[in-house]
Amino acid sequence: MPRRVHGCGANIHPKPPATERTLVDAALRSAAAWHRCCIGTTRGARDYAIQESPAGGCTVIGSAEKLRPSWAAFANATAAHGIELDDYHVPAAVHAGCVVIPTVLAVGEALDAGSDRVTTAAAVGFETIIRLGLA
Repeated sequence: MPRRVHGCGANIHPKPPATERTLVDAALRSAAAWHRCCIGTTRGARDYAIQESPAGGCTVIGSAEKLRPSWAAFANATAAHGIELDDYHVPAAVHAGCVVIPTVLAVGEALDAGSDRVTTAAAVGFETIIRLGLA
């Protein structure tokens, strides 16, 4: 029987606590790798987002500007994918981290979500993208 994941609005099937912890640890490792990939890449996308976005409350890596969530996610996702060192799931053939992490961080920042909600949303995002890639 699926259960509702607190805070993110998703239903998942129950998993043993050790499995849930492993998913959270994997999401956190991917977030760290994602951040390392963002440093110093794709200035053009960042500058474009800053030019086009109205002022907002979301962080853009490498800038003091705060943008709307969609523009911050765009700039940060482009930066993460720019040097192809982000995570990769071979069987699903997807780079889930460069999509999930910037989106979750931008929306989490916009909603002032706590770390539990952000981490849960990241785990659900990874699970969703990987399952779509495997389908």
